[in-house]
Amino acid sequence: MLSPDLLRPVDQRVYEILVAAADAGECCPSNSALGARIDGSAVQASDILRRLERRGVIMVARGNNSRLVTIVASGRRTAGPVPEPHWRDRAPDPRQPKPARILGKPPSASDPLSRDENLAARIEADQARLRAEREHWLRVEQERYRLPRRGRLIEEMPA
Repeated sequence: MLSPDLLRPVDQRVYEILVAAADAGECCPSNSALGARIDGSAVQASDILRRLERRGVIMVARGNNSRLVTIVASGRRTAGPVPEPHWRDRAPDPRQPKPARILGKPPSASDPLSRDENLAARIEADQARLRAEREHWLRVEQERYRLPRRGRLIEEMPA
């Protein structure tokens, strides 16, 4: 953990605001309120909070519309209910169907190239499938337009 004394001046200011809110038992200030108090923007305040969290000076529990900030040095935290986890951080609901795959068929247990297999094997299989499709459509095109082969087999044609 980094000592709060070794922070940048603007980070130190946000840290002091959070400590004061935790000591007073107030809710955590919004990004807009923090930005206004440091003469910056809400985005800058959000970046500073992330930086303080990465450095281990604070811990943040984020919810959909709220957050609780715990000051690591003192163990105090801002007021408010423990927020429900943000929708990105929630465990998936087992009752919800999984989204369908956009390309290709869905993976199955019998499919040797399911998503658990090696990426190189899937790439190799895709390349082989594309080569086979290309050869098929070249044959179709030659038959449809009766194109001469010019003495070369389809396999010998450049890619």
